[in-house]
Amino acid sequence: MCCQVDDLLAMEQEIDLEVKSLETCAYSATTFREILAKIQKAVDNLSLHSYSNLPQWVAKLDEEVRAAGLLHRCTSLNKCTFADKCAITFQK
Repeated sequence: MCCQVDDLLAMEQEIDLEVKSLETCAYSATTFREILAKIQKAVDNLSLHSYSNLPQWVAKLDEEVRAAGLLHRCTSLNKCTFADKCAITFQK
């Protein structure tokens, strides 16, 4: 059980770092896509472990990604066609 908790905390820390990187990363669809793919992979990994409160946690994560400014950065510059193509809501 202790190892599972440690693994969960490490995954959460990794996800937090990726979310924070959205605020300052290069403004490119490729960069956004890479960061979001890393976050999605971590969420998928959590899903495989069937954590009981995952849906609520993912809903909170979705809000954090939005708050990181990804949508604001894309729409405020009116350049990011990626915003129309990428799924900001992570799959549970």
